[in-house]
Amino acid sequence: NHFGTDQQRAFFLMVLAQAVAIVQVLCAPQAKVAHGPEGLAAESLALMIDSSAQLVSPILMFFGNLFYFYALHPKRLLLNLGYNNGKTRTADSFWKQHFGTSLLKASQLQLVGVLVFLVWGVVEVCIVDIAAYRNQGMLAMLFAADDVFGWNNILIGVLGSYAICLLNRTAYPALLSRPRSDVADWLDLPHAERWMSRSRARWLQVHLFNDNLVTGWVLVVATGLWLTSCYLWFSSISSTLQALLYFLGSSFFLRFAYNDGTILDPVLFGCHHVTPLPRMHPMGSMFNAQIRDRLDVDAGIGAAVALLRQPWARDGSSVCMVEGDGVATMKLELEVGMHAFALACLFRSEAFRRKDPSVTNVDVIETLSGDAQILHTRHCADPPMPKSDQVFVSAVRESPTEMIVAEWAVQHPSCPSVDKVVRHPFQVISLVPTGPFSTRITICVVTCVPSWMPQVLILDEVDKVVAEMSDLKDIATSQDGQELLNAVQKEVWTMASQEISPCLWDFIQSCAPGIARLAIVHQPRDGLVPVLPEPAFLQTRRLLDVLSTFDEGQGLDAAALAFNFASARTWTESRKVCGRKGRLSEITLWKHQTLSSAFRASCSIDGQVHPSLLALTLQSTDFKRQGDPSIIELREVRKVDDSCSVYYQRSHKPRPLHDRDSVYACMLVDLTPDQIWVLEWPVELQEIPVIPGVQRARALFLYEIRRGKSFFGVQELKLTLTTAMDIGGVLGSRVAQPIVDAGIASSLVSGLSELAGFFCTAQGRQVKKDAELQAVAELRNKVREELTSLQREFMEAHSEMFIPSREPQPRDGQPC
Repeated sequence: NHFGTDQQRAFFLMVLAQAVAIVQVLCAPQAKVAHGPEGLAAESLALMIDSSAQLVSPILMFFGNLFYFYALHPKRLLLNLGYNNGKTRTADSFWKQHFGTSLLKASQLQLVGVLVFLVWGVVEVCIVDIAAYRNQGMLAMLFAADDVFGWNNILIGVLGSYAICLLNRTAYPALLSRPRSDVADWLDLPHAERWMSRSRARWLQVHLFNDNLVTGWVLVVATGLWLTSCYLWFSSISSTLQALLYFLGSSFFLRFAYNDGTILDPVLFGCHHVTPLPRMHPMGSMFNAQIRDRLDVDAGIGAAVALLRQPWARDGSSVCMVEGDGVATMKLELEVGMHAFALACLFRSEAFRRKDPSVTNVDVIETLSGDAQILHTRHCADPPMPKSDQVFVSAVRESPTEMIVAEWAVQHPSCPSVDKVVRHPFQVISLVPTGPFSTRITICVVTCVPSWMPQVLILDEVDKVVAEMSDLKDIATSQDGQELLNAVQKEVWTMASQEISPCLWDFIQSCAPGIARLAIVHQPRDGLVPVLPEPAFLQTRRLLDVLSTFDEGQGLDAAALAFNFASARTWTESRKVCGRKGRLSEITLWKHQTLSSAFRASCSIDGQVHPSLLALTLQSTDFKRQGDPSIIELREVRKVDDSCSVYYQRSHKPRPLHDRDSVYACMLVDLTPDQIWVLEWPVELQEIPVIPGVQRARALFLYEIRRGKSFFGVQELKLTLTTAMDIGGVLGSRVAQPIVDAGIASSLVSGLSELAGFFCTAQGRQVKKDAELQAVAELRNKVREELTSLQREFMEAHSEMFIPSREPQPRDGQPC
């Protein structure tokens, strides 16, 4: 009861320090007033005044600290919450206002004690300086007067008065439960919030401009310097002991300021720590329940919503307050100019929780589902609440017309409480859209109220919640509101990007500036292409036989095998050819050293083309038909996924040659934002047998598309094509092989030369526009299908990808 709190220990040590000071003054030899010249008598009088000040001030401070220590006893502390033994917050006279409680009496006595040093210091300086002026003149008064004792007392009085004035402020009932400095009050003014934002102002109020924190730091610094000077100047043992006791007391006071919000907290919340919760919480048995196996989230939300739906007595105000049975329940209704889905994301986001400057940690203990988590948060001291922690469930549920956000306290075995004060939160929020840009919010907060908690603290906490919720009315037009809208959109698009390959996502961002501005970080998938040993094939027919064993579900294995074949050191450069129509694009052609009908060619693509755009173009059936006029049939047989399909292709050949057909899989292999492959390899399907009179051909095509470094704002796009063919029939014989190889080489050079400048033509620019629009439309439709109705309404109201009038327009191709 007497030494259970840091503040009690602090003032007890200060009482001992003042006792040491009194004993030191009483036992020291007294100065005598000398007779003689007027100057000498004045100095002696000043010395006597200094000795008197050093006796009177410690006596006053001794009794002030002793009375303060007496008032901190738990049985007497709660009586200082108001006047008339804690019954009222207002005083009816000047004397009662400043001396109406035991803490005020003790604090005023402390203040008088430090003011003695200040007043008597001024008197000492005046006596000595006036005497010096009369005897020796102005210069002697300024430079030769022996007034060091006076100025020393003035300095002690100024510093001590500042610290004690801060302590004196917190003794008044109005500030006892919320020790706010004048600077903190100024930060609440509208112009201060406009200048530095409300969140930054709140942080300063909590962490810097708290009277207890400022008092603690001033005392620690001042007494630390005092103790250091005693050590350096070899002061007496009594002076060093006095400085040491004051330094230890100041340290205890500073620790109290960080761990407790007010001097009431050790008493109030010490009772809260040992006092059980109310027997029946409005939520029922699920409130603060011990989690053993599995928590029924739906039942918890249902119990929370049932409280919200109960009838409330209305008096015309938007705030309703009900007390009784150990709880205080508050209900608030307001209209906010923002969509319900955005507000639901706001209430559950970590950033919103950290907007409260008292929150120091937000940890996810367990994820129950995609819309329910168990969280643990820790709070620093924020008057009137002390340092504390809480464990609770945060869940959201959506219906076509409403969103519910519910949070209630639970006990989790993996997170026992680490602070002596454990909060038990409960709140349920109903969000009902009243338009594309407006929502009606109904919030219900339940606070556990043990029988000893003072009424003024309950009202303070309710006012705090109402003020925080009322600030939401202006969120739509504030910078925080715009950041919230961007954050919600970013979360939606981030989830969508997880299902999209890296190069394709980079292409979509280049088509949609609205997504690019969100700065979404997309991580490429690891291990997309397995590393296989380099094959040692001697015949083209054998390579294609092995590839034919890979079905359409083994595309990555086929891609690894094809890449190992293409990257082997078995290619010989055949020739270099300049592109058509005088273009600078150079085509390099290689021939395999041992395999016939196997070639490799590379060129640069003009027209500022994205790698994904080129890959999608190469994969499209329209482009295949345009590149080979002999195709009479080309159809998709089977669609494996968005990146892989199986095709049947038949080409007409003039007599005496037979028509040729092929069955092959075509797959996009997306590796990085700057690299993508298009792979075509032969497959065998029982449902498409060989047709009599039609020669079945097989071929491997591997298109490696890489984007190089940027030079002067232009990025080079490199295309490397590796092919191996078995056309079968007479043309596939050994005799016709040289002629066939020459024809394949010529076709490769001709096709790549045309492709290199394709996107600089009007047709190529149109293909580019159509591909960009199609990519954006497919992503939008895919995301739209996965969103709920309210989520879809939010995106249609705020995302330019969902607003037809603001849909991103494709860019024209760059001139070549």
